[in-house]
Amino acid sequence: MARSQPDVRNLAQVIPAPVRAVAESLGGGSTRTWLSGICITRWLHGDPPDQYELLTTRPPGEITEQIASAVPIRRDTFAVPTAAGPVDVVSVEDPLAALALKDFTLHAIAYDLASDDWIDPANGLEDLEARRLRSVASPTECLERDAVRGLRAVRLAATHGLSLDPPLRDALPASGRGLREAIPERVRHEMVRLLLADRAREGLTLLRSVGIEQKLAPGVQDDAAAVVAALPADLELRLAGWLRNANAARCLRRMRVSKPIAQRVTRLLQLHPLGAGIPLERFSPLARLLRRNSEDDIRALMALRQAELDVREDSANKRSDVEAWEALTQTLEHVRSELEREQHSDKLAVDGATIMQTLNLSPGPDVGRALRYLHECVTRDPSCNDRSTLLAMLKDWSPQ
Repeated sequence: MARSQPDVRNLAQVIPAPVRAVAESLGGGSTRTWLSGICITRWLHGDPPDQYELLTTRPPGEITEQIASAVPIRRDTFAVPTAAGPVDVVSVEDPLAALALKDFTLHAIAYDLASDDWIDPANGLEDLEARRLRSVASPTECLERDAVRGLRAVRLAATHGLSLDPPLRDALPASGRGLREAIPERVRHEMVRLLLADRAREGLTLLRSVGIEQKLAPGVQDDAAAVVAALPADLELRLAGWLRNANAARCLRRMRVSKPIAQRVTRLLQLHPLGAGIPLERFSPLARLLRRNSEDDIRALMALRQAELDVREDSANKRSDVEAWEALTQTLEHVRSELEREQHSDKLAVDGATIMQTLNLSPGPDVGRALRYLHECVTRDPSCNDRSTLLAMLKDWSPQ
């Protein structure tokens, strides 16, 4: 049914000129064109869209004639690149029938650009005013058509602060079973948007409460939602925060996450928690840790551990762990400073082989300790950096 424009927003004033130009190119004669889909919902929520959908009664064969840049992506759907973002043009015989196939009522709204009227057969505008997420068809039918819709429902409810219609919420657990057969890239798209959202904690909490998280990533830790929300909005870091204790490599593979991202996430999880099992008094293992990993990875690992500690409830164990963590970070900073000093100091007049020969040492940590001792001496007094002076210093040095 058609209804007059609601008071929430005058879309005619905010539709970008490139999108309106595409709509005007489709017009003429009896052709009708409507703006539809999630772009309307985002506008009415106050979020600028990054993609658009137009329904048109123009036949598919005429769309490329009217718009030379239109690229067919399905029999009745064409992608048109514009300066405002991609525009999907969908050829329909009956807009009401097309809207009836949408997932949620908020997406089953169409705006007639010519008449400034709305088509809202599922009362999506009413749901929008009530901040309610409701399926167009029955929830069971809606989710059986596409299991990814269950994941999308969780994301939309969390990121837009919507309440789930009770029948839809009741149907969500069953949708998780179909995600294994869903197109992996679509699952990944929804999870990436959820993990990077401002309300990621609410989304992951809801994902767990309806049983979908267990299907996507069995074994994730109980504090996953809180830890993710406490991390910067970095995809690799938030994936690592979410997938702790799960089989991260398998989960990432199922979602077809790109190889570079998957490799970094699994590497971070292999190194987490940073410095575990290394005594603070052992310089060499800590130095190796810093040498073998990039500064970005070290900072990511520090952020991950800090987030874990920040979200834990206060207890004697937490206070002990916090003290240990602070001691580790201070020690790492000292080791980093020492490594930088060694790197920027003059080259020693003796090398490791000379030290081993002079002190009758085998390759091992004592050689490194001797080199650091000589570096410290040269840093304090650069004039002593000659072979005979350094060898004389070694005779007075003990690895103990």
